[in-house]
Formats: sequence, C-alpha cells, structure tokens
Amino acid sequence: MISRETLPLHVRLILDTLTNNNYEVFLVGGCVRDLLLNITPHDYDFTTNATPLEIENIFKNYKLITLGEKYGTVGILIDSVIYEITTYRSENNYIDARHPENITFAKTLKEDLSRRDFTINALAFNNELIDLFNGLKDLQDKIIRAVGNPLERFEEDNLRILRAIRFALRFNFTIEPNTYKALMKCLNLLNNIAPERVRTELLLILPLLNKDNYTLFTPFLLQIIPELEPSLNCQQNNLHLYNVYDHMMYSLFETDDTKLRLTLLLHDIAKPITKQIDTEGNIHFYGHPLKSAQISEAILKRLKFDNKTIKETFLLIQYHDYLLENKVQVKKLLNILGDNLFKKYLQVVICDNKAKKTELIKWKLDTITKMINMYIEIIANKEPYSLKQLAIKGDDIIKLGYKNELVGELLNDCLNYVYINPLLNNKETLIKFIQKK
Repeated sequence: MISRETLPLHVRLILDTLTNNNYEVFLVGGCVRDLLLNITPHDYDFTTNATPLEIENIFKNYKLITLGEKYGTVGILIDSVIYEITTYRSENNYIDARHPENITFAKTLKEDLSRRDFTINALAFNNELIDLFNGLKDLQDKIIRAVGNPLERFEEDNLRILRAIRFALRFNFTIEPNTYKALMKCLNLLNNIAPERVRTELLLILPLLNKDNYTLFTPFLLQIIPELEPSLNCQQNNLHLYNVYDHMMYSLFETDDTKLRLTLLLHDIAKPITKQIDTEGNIHFYGHPLKSAQISEAILKRLKFDNKTIKETFLLIQYHDYLLENKVQVKKLLNILGDNLFKKYLQVVICDNKAKKTELIKWKLDTITKMINMYIEIIANKEPYSLKQLAIKGDDIIKLGYKNELVGELLNDCLNYVYINPLLNNKETLIKFIQKK
C-alpha cells in the first residue's frame, strides 16, 4: 500500500496546502496506480473540489501555468517540476471522440472518478486509498477493465482503445472479456483519432512488443496501418521461418531502439505485391526494398511523423537488403547514408537476418560480420568515403580552368578514384588525376 510519508516533499506540500485551506484533495490516476505497483511515477496529478480560481489564489506565490484552466486544470511550478491540479469534473457529450463538448465542475470525488477510463486509473489517495470501482483488486488480479460501460468509455474517447492495449502490454495484464469485446466492436473508431495521437501511441507501444504479446496488438495495428494486412498470409521462401508479417515482427524484437523497431515493422511491407513464383516453384520478391520504402514513406507521412524520421526510415528500408562484399561498396553506401545512419543500417540488416533460418543463411551472417569489420577499418583509418573528406575542393578544380558545371562530376571521379586506394587522397595526386582525364 501507499505510505504518505514516502511521497515526495512537494507532493505532500500540495496535499497539505489544499487540505489546510479546507478543500478536499487527492492524488489521482496513473500516479496512484504506479505507486501501488511499486513503480516511481513520471508525474503526480491531483484532483480537488477547489475551483481553478481558488487554486490560483492559494498558490499565488508560485509560478502558475493556466493554459488548461478552461478544462479545470492549473499547473504549479515547483523547482522546475509542473504539478497539475484539476477541479473535480463531470464531462458530458464528446464532440470529436476525444474532447468533451463542455466540462461541468463536479461536487464529489465519485463523480470525477466515474469519468475515468479504467478501474486501475480510477484510484485516489490522500491519507487513505479511495477505491470506488474495485481498481485495487483489478491491479492485484492483473486485469484491464473499463469503468462502467466499456462501449460508452471507448465511444467517448477513441484514444482509450489504444491506451487499453498499451496498459495491457506494459503491465502484462489481461483485458477483461467485456472490455475486450467492446474494444473489438470499436476498432473502426481508431480512424477518428488525430494522426498525431495515433503516432504517439504507436511509439509508446512498439517498445512493449515481444513474441508473447504482439498478437494482442495485431488487430489494432492493422486498423492503423491497413497496408500490413496482406503480409499476414504472405508465405516466403525456405530461408524464412515465418510469413512476412511475423518475420517483420520477429525482426523488430531483436532491437530495443524504438525508431529501428518502426523501420523493421515496415521493412518488407511490399513483399505481398512484389511476390513472384518462378517455373521451379521458387519464391522471389524482386524490387521489394524500394517499393517497401515508398509505401512506408506514405504511411509515416499520414501519421504525421517528422521529416527526419521519414527520410531515415525510407533510406534504411531501401537499403536493408544490400549485402556489401568489399570496401568500395561499403564506402559508397557510407557516402549515401552518412556514418550515423550507416550504423543503424547495420543494425537493421542484423535484426532482419536474425529472424530467418540462421542455419541456412550462414553465408549471409558471415558477410554481415565482414561488413562490420570493413566499416570499423574504414573509420579507424580515416579512409575517405565522402566529398568533404577529399583532399581537393571545388575551388581547386576551378583554378585549374574547369567550368563550374564540371566541378561536381570531377569531384565524384576523384572520390571513386580514392575509394580503391585511400593513399591517393592528396591534393597533388588528385590534380594530376584530373589533368589526365
């Protein structure tokens, strides 16, 4: 159980300050849930019968954040930490399946807790635990259960559908049957959620997925990214253990990096539409890397990902099937990707191949090891792989009498020249190389 004495000093300060001013006040929601699970909360939220103006008056000597005041929330800044205090609320109709049409301040804690999403989040604490919906028992039994009518909860706020899945995955809880039935009935409501919020939830869920739980997320993922659905039944050649969908999933389990998991989730998404079977019955997916990159780009744009993530994901997927057999090939891809992204490319290639029949692709794994060793040697020896590393610059070429339009071509010729022998990367040698052309 929760001990008040172990709460952070500033949390106790807020509880005491409102109590001493004759108001009810409680810690509420996720922080109470986490404390009961012996998890340190990321933040502490408070609920009170004090109105926003009364809260502002009581804490007038502190820096106040009042952007959420119309929703009944006032932020108190103490030692660079914002603590949100919200007046008891009872919400009416939801205008966009996310935000209530209007907010009415409630008179009791029970009214406020009854509008919460799940029983495990409808717990409150001050000097004692307030549990009006058996949330503590659900925590102990490891159950996700909606407060009241689950259909109503999900129709009010469609984002709760993804939150239910995230909580189940995060805590390894089971979703209560009626709550799960409501989730499945409300699948199509995911289309109503703003893309930015879907993106946020997806990035929170991806790190939680593993081989034992990912099938729980699958129906909801297919609603978010329907382009994945054909991969479910797309069988592969004998080098693979799984169909395309399961292969992408098992490959992402090989890394803890969220952005790489996103890449691996999508890296073979075009295989179903590029699948070919030759006259001998062999399966091929010609051109699938580039096509997968293009489809992934459209998906990430739809979900409002930032341009850097979209560009990097595109490149990683485009080149994920490249196996580099010599230093020149390594340098050429390093030139395209840059050092940081090349390291991510190596991770993607490793994860992709670990999710195959490793006993049948030993030659691929050996090639990957050689790629890594060649990369390490190139970086350690400072062997040039990009134009900025050349000993000759554009101005040097212009001084030799060449026109501006030829400069780029000649610099690339020089780069290709030193790819083979890095020792040739000195200004005098490169000038002679250009003059002989």
